[in-house]
Amino acid sequence: MKELRIERVEKILVVMLGGIGDMILLLPALQSLRDHSPRKRITLLIGEPNAEEIIKEQQLVDEVILYDRRKRKSLFEIIRFLMNMRKKKFDCAIVASGTHAFKGSLFTRLMGIPYRVGENIDGVGFWYTVKVDYDSGMHELDGALQLVRAIGVAMTAHSPVLTVAKADEVYVNRVLSEHGVQKTHVLIGIHPGSGYKEQRFKRWSKEKFAQLGDEISKRYNAQIILTGGPDEIDLVNDIAHRMQQRPIIAAGRMTIRQTTAIIKQCTLFISNESGLAHIATAVETPVVIIVGATNLKKIGPRGKDITIVRKKLACSPCYDRGHVACEGIDCMESITTEEVVAAVDKVLSVEKLPHVS
Repeated sequence: MKELRIERVEKILVVMLGGIGDMILLLPALQSLRDHSPRKRITLLIGEPNAEEIIKEQQLVDEVILYDRRKRKSLFEIIRFLMNMRKKKFDCAIVASGTHAFKGSLFTRLMGIPYRVGENIDGVGFWYTVKVDYDSGMHELDGALQLVRAIGVAMTAHSPVLTVAKADEVYVNRVLSEHGVQKTHVLIGIHPGSGYKEQRFKRWSKEKFAQLGDEISKRYNAQIILTGGPDEIDLVNDIAHRMQQRPIIAAGRMTIRQTTAIIKQCTLFISNESGLAHIATAVETPVVIIVGATNLKKIGPRGKDITIVRKKLACSPCYDRGHVACEGIDCMESITTEEVVAAVDKVLSVEKLPHVS
């Protein structure tokens, strides 16, 4: 097959079956692809409804197809899906960085797509026609840029940027106003959850989150807002009940786009390593991230104003492709409330905010 150049194709399928964080890390590659090829039809195959909602507002692709990874599918359903994809007659598939090379190359081959671009991880990307060398030390954002660069796309973006819809901004401004929050107030978001499959090894303790919320609320005369998805309502309610200062509870009450608008309004966002931490960087809200097993050099948020709180343990980071080596989470449990408060102080002192001692 001839060397693939972007000029030779018209209908492009980008495959990204990860979650919100993965979607954010793909944005620079999608932006570069769209800037380089404004007239080509770009379809994004995505694996999580929340990630789908985020990308729809960005005007980077012409169509979004959801293949919900959270729902177990029968062989008949998989075959029917592949046959429907064949009917779309894509010219080229780009399989996002970090995707299992065997599955990614096989599925796009079964979709009948002639040009298939992906990382040849562990040498098992047999059916890719453009095999990009995989670097286990490369960040996934850079890996995605490497894929589109391999077909002649010039880089026009290097950091994730999210656009917030006006309707979502209006909605959250009304909600905040109803809670007595004005634009001059210090609004601090806290996200104690960990997203898909409730990856509990990523979670700092709810007791410490409650202590943190009370402490920074008093120090900065701040309003705390607790974020999370429908599966994290009980967690957030538990933390709220433990706090002396009354927080605003947004968990389970807002869409992911409305949550993005809330995060953009925050003076500071504090989170476990999660998709919402990635969102904070993409809307340029300063973020303090509490990290344990995750390898940030591989999948950590990219952007400005990121402060990391973590313990340098010999066993950390150990998270790899959905698995952790440790039975316990000493890397998270050993992080103290005082250490996170100190990180918050460092960030907010730069903003010269009012401090109540």
